Amino acid sequence: MSLEKELEILKQLKKQMGLRTANTIPKRENQNEYPLSYAQERMWFASELKSSSAAYNIPLAMRMTGPADFNKLEQVFNRIIQKHEVLRAGFENSKGTPTQHINPYQEVKIPVIKINGETLQEKEKKQMNR
Repeated sequence: MSLEKELEILKQLKKQMGLRTANTIPKRENQNEYPLSYAQERMWFASELKSSSAAYNIPLAMRMTGPADFNKLEQVFNRIIQKHEVLRAGFENSKGTPTQHINPYQEVKIPVIKINGETLQEKEKKQMNR
């Protein structure tokens, strides 16, 4: 039996059982502000104590080799940000109580720096000095 046929049978069974056929999480009713999770409350409290702390920042550098489609990379990156609200979340202090607000989606442009005619070590040194 093909995968498509199995999925169709599963969809029909779910419908007969009164289950949702789509595998989606429903949208929340209140779309303005949300309570923080316990982990988010700890992060908020730590940032209130020392706002200049970089304790929750995770620096990352990646080396890519071979051909890359930077337009596709940017599209995928933006689609992920658009779909997952947690990546656009911010905390606000409302009368001593932290709340979470979801910022509207804004397209992100990924800068691409092309460096030609230099050795790999020269390119890396140039990037590190920026």
